[in-house]
Amino acid sequence: MFRRVILTGLMAFWITMTVLLCRSELGGKGEAGASVPLGMVWAKILTAPDDSMLELSSQGKKMGYLRWIPSVGRETLTGKRMSEQYELEGMVEAPENFGVTLEGTLLLPDNAGHLRLNGHGKFGTNHLWNELMLKGTLKPTTWEIQAKSALEEITLKSDDGLTQWHKKIYFADLKNPQKLIAESGLNLPLALLAGLPNMAGTNSILPNLNWSARKDWLRLGHSRVRVYRLEARLFDRYEIVAIISRVGEILRLDLPGDVHLVSDVLLNL
Repeated sequence: MFRRVILTGLMAFWITMTVLLCRSELGGKGEAGASVPLGMVWAKILTAPDDSMLELSSQGKKMGYLRWIPSVGRETLTGKRMSEQYELEGMVEAPENFGVTLEGTLLLPDNAGHLRLNGHGKFGTNHLWNELMLKGTLKPTTWEIQAKSALEEITLKSDDGLTQWHKKIYFADLKNPQKLIAESGLNLPLALLAGLPNMAGTNSILPNLNWSARKDWLRLGHSRVRVYRLEARLFDRYEIVAIISRVGEILRLDLPGDVHLVSDVLLNL
């Protein structure tokens, strides 16, 4: 049972983070409909001034919520790195690293309780991820997924208070995801297994999707606001759409299977 929960969580985590972590070299200027660099939008998401509170729903039914909390680690610079502990005139702060914290609750079907979700991502100044972690808690059991790009490994853990389970997977093992999932005992549709990509290599636990990013408009009440619209297709079959505000807040995320994450900014209109 716990293997199925962990690996199902891994797949969901992998797909969800794909939407927000992938970067490409797109360009373009202009107004609505014009393409923009996806890396620029991702940089805005990492440095957004406010949290994104998102309601999770599936097939029109509320399933919980997710809170996306970006943060920026800073160091003080003056053109060269300073070691003094006191402030000097002319010193400026520059980003040292970026982080994202995830907090959420998933309502399980058949009144099976609430699954608490906590996660964290660490990113370098190049906006590429260094570490990713997602933890789920359904008392008394906890499941945890960690990925480290430098070590090229994914660690899976579970603890039900009586039994602890631990498994480490290296990125190279993901060259054959069909075999990996088959050995785990997790039942997935054959069409999905056939579509799983080769994910070996540093920073490549995320599938290589064909992303597009462009400027767009979003109607809020009687007004329209400018936004960024990100689109991609998963396995050339499933559409993923993200609507991002001009300052990097996540307004809406549409995932395969009629799963949606919608900001309370839109829900409270």
